[in-house]
Amino acid sequence: MNHPRKMPSLLIAMCSLGLILAACNRTESASDTRADVAEARAEGMENVADERRDASENRIDAQQDVEKAGADLMEQSAQGSRDVALAQAEAAHKVSIEKCEATTGDLRDACKEAADRNLDQAKTALN
Repeated sequence: MNHPRKMPSLLIAMCSLGLILAACNRTESASDTRADVAEARAEGMENVADERRDASENRIDAQQDVEKAGADLMEQSAQGSRDVALAQAEAAHKVSIEKCEATTGDLRDACKEAADRNLDQAKTALN
């Protein structure tokens, strides 16, 4: 049982398929190929330029991070050195004050004043 109304649709579908398959085997013209190659080159060059720019920006950012880290390291190191020197001065002050306890009267007072002056001088030198 053939349906007469389906025959034209089937014929159109077969012709379309034949044209599509024929177009797949057809070579592109030389001018179309040149245009496509030029477009692919231009896109490739643009992509490479974009990646180079991104890589350069990333290097600059990384270098700035390294410089900032170096500055932070120097600052932290200097602060650490000041903290250690202050702790040493305070420890020496405590020892001096304890030694002053072995004396009495004006000698003790003079000894403690000298210890206090030494601590004050050390603190001033650290600032």
